[in-house]
Amino acid sequence: MKVSTIIPTYNSAHTLDRAIQSVINQNYYSSEIIIVDDGSTDNTEQVCKKYFDNIKYIKQENSGVAAARNRGIISSSGELIAFLDSDDQWLPDKLSSQINILYKYNKLKWCAGYVVRVNNNLANNLIPSSNTLYRSATSEILNFFKVSLYSDIFQTSAFLIYRTIFTEIGLFNPILKVSEDRDLWWRIARIYPSIGYVNTPCTFYFVDTPNSLTKSNLNRNDSLRVVCDHMMNAKLNRYSYDTYYNKYLNKLLYIYLLRCYNNEIDISHNLLNRAHRLIKLNFSKRLIIIITKFFPRKINSILIRFILFTYSKFK
Repeated sequence: MKVSTIIPTYNSAHTLDRAIQSVINQNYYSSEIIIVDDGSTDNTEQVCKKYFDNIKYIKQENSGVAAARNRGIISSSGELIAFLDSDDQWLPDKLSSQINILYKYNKLKWCAGYVVRVNNNLANNLIPSSNTLYRSATSEILNFFKVSLYSDIFQTSAFLIYRTIFTEIGLFNPILKVSEDRDLWWRIARIYPSIGYVNTPCTFYFVDTPNSLTKSNLNRNDSLRVVCDHMMNAKLNRYSYDTYYNKYLNKLLYIYLLRCYNNEIDISHNLLNRAHRLIKLNFSKRLIIIITKFFPRKINSILIRFILFTYSKFK
């Protein structure tokens, strides 16, 4: 099957070569590599020139990562679409391992894989980050929201998706500057909750790269708004209301509220009130939120980490 690999980039000339090489070095040849330059002002185009025989280079005005990925999807011709951020890197058997799973389970529409979180140093060697590995899974088929409820294993640079899904579900929301990927994955998983999974490392996710299209600041209004919109949509349409999807959204709302009251993130007052109206909280969770407003930040941070650990430990 023909694979179109889409690499959005913005002022990432210092890492782009590494990303492109990791696609070229795949055991399964990616038939099409599309670089979408989102208005870079560095030497990104010069980096791409030496690959012009192997890639399709598209330059656009700066419009954000969602618009860049959409431009790549629209310009692609493969049966399968893969995404790779310009500051990340694939391992050589990433595509072949995923395609084997899609062949093995032909009803699956998409596939993810084990992501290793790493840092750079000046010699461009890989150094494990404090959270070295996204939690892996033993099964080759997962329920997207069930797994997401207890662990964080899905990352954009590790997805491989049939292009027919984008015709059915739609593209990334270009209005969103953050959480545009979450929004799309949730829309897909709502219809196709089963996802293939490569449980051996297939992608390096670099956590310390500057000028990334996907890094954001402490303002989480857009991120929380996406969660609230999905929660409201679930309530209005009465679908997935008693499934892992709804439980997952409730968990995210709860964590956002805790982090906001701990002054870890900035949330507008109106959006905070909206989250409170949507979330289902038992007595103990309400009590923890009240306590969070008055306890010192250090104590609250320990409390939040314990809650996240509890979600991931007990199923």
